[in-house]
Amino acid sequence: MSKKKIVFLAVTNSENTEDRVYSDYVLEQCKITLSNEVDIKSGFDIEGFKRHDMKNYSSLEKGIISMIQEADFYVILIDCFDGSYCPNVWFELGIIAITSQKPMILIAQQNKHSQFPFYIRNQVNVLSFPEVTIVKDKGKYVVDDKNIDAAQMRKFKNSFVGQIKSSNISPFGMFSDNFHLKLSGYEDLRELETKLSEIVKRADMAEYIDGEEKAFKALYETVSKAEFSLRTTRFANESIIHTGGVHIISDDPVQTAHNEFMRAIYEASHRISDNCKNKKNRGVVYRCDRIVCNNSPEKWNDIYYALRNSDDIMKVYVRKSDYSINFELVIVDEKIAFIHFYQTNRSGHNNSNIQKIKSTLKISDQGVCIELSKVFDRLHHRDFDDECIDLSRTLVGVENDKYTPAQSEKYGYFSMDNRPENTSPKNYIKDQFLNALMNWNFPKDNGGNGSKDKVNMAVGYIKLMEVYDIEHFFRTVGFSEEEKKSIRQILHFGDE
Repeated sequence: MSKKKIVFLAVTNSENTEDRVYSDYVLEQCKITLSNEVDIKSGFDIEGFKRHDMKNYSSLEKGIISMIQEADFYVILIDCFDGSYCPNVWFELGIIAITSQKPMILIAQQNKHSQFPFYIRNQVNVLSFPEVTIVKDKGKYVVDDKNIDAAQMRKFKNSFVGQIKSSNISPFGMFSDNFHLKLSGYEDLRELETKLSEIVKRADMAEYIDGEEKAFKALYETVSKAEFSLRTTRFANESIIHTGGVHIISDDPVQTAHNEFMRAIYEASHRISDNCKNKKNRGVVYRCDRIVCNNSPEKWNDIYYALRNSDDIMKVYVRKSDYSINFELVIVDEKIAFIHFYQTNRSGHNNSNIQKIKSTLKISDQGVCIELSKVFDRLHHRDFDDECIDLSRTLVGVENDKYTPAQSEKYGYFSMDNRPENTSPKNYIKDQFLNALMNWNFPKDNGGNGSKDKVNMAVGYIKLMEVYDIEHFFRTVGFSEEEKKSIRQILHFGDE
């Protein structure tokens, strides 16, 4: 197995300058630190851990781009010796922040900065390197080792090793996804509700629908007529699948409307699949896509039944719990769209534990519906063609470091199109879920040793598949102690 490549980006300046000596010294200490860690040495190319100007590139400009693309981990010294910032380094940091999801460590000299620029201090913890004293010895600048605070150096090295071992995602991940979204003409996902409002103002045919029951009845009527394309979301923090499933008759009119809508989705998937096989509509892309946010264990009911009851054309993309949005989007045949807006307070968060629909907008303007389809597609993919091979890093399980299109066949979503004939739908879904729990990428939450997304999925799986031997399940999948504790608490098993 090839070792991961680490690259060092820092101020260089000319030979025998304070900046060059400072940069060389920080790199030297980082390499010494990593060389003393056996497990890190086995996984990372320490010998190749060099500053960009130490690489043999014919052109520095082309070399920087190549190095950024080839590296698996970035170590970036963001300041000069005097505490100022090197424009070239910050330019390179900007490129990485919007184009890469690979992990990075930022370093700056201690006691030289009252505070860092806004986007740095709000997104990433900058490691403090002990204050350096540089003196002249025989006409050359050198670091005065005697004046280095040994305790601070040990603290830096421990933190540096800890971040190398634990970091598997860029702290600027949201900028990368938002950058690609903006290339398509859309705003930050957090401001998408406002942008949607701007889009629909141009609609020639739009109507507001009051109340959740009426909204879902209108959805049912429209989805029941879908012929080639259906896009739906479920960002709300509760399952739309009620106890007993969609075939249970209920006295609650809202629950009945929910059930009818879900049945319409399942039936539409079969109709779209049949039309695709019979080539009924020419010049269209047949699809039945659903995005479900993993912000509650109960949401795995939605995922399970969408797969179990739909045709093989159905794809269910699972969005990370931290990337929920306060709206729902349904687009039918790129001709009719529905937007549900949820009740939010001024900070943009929900007013209550259970999200309630504030208003629904039905749009029958095809031009606007095509634009909204692009918005939907950007929620699960970052590329801009019909192939859709570059999955969004907002999806559960998608790797955040070196990414290849082949991952689109392994992570981020579920479908039934490869189910073996001798495997039941339930068992195939069970196998997919278990494989995801065991093999997908679940980054640890900030400040913890557990993953909220993995916990939510595990609890959902345990309930759906009626897992009784929890300890055997823990051993089979592999969980941190923090994750085990969270799972037991949610399931009311107590923490043993």
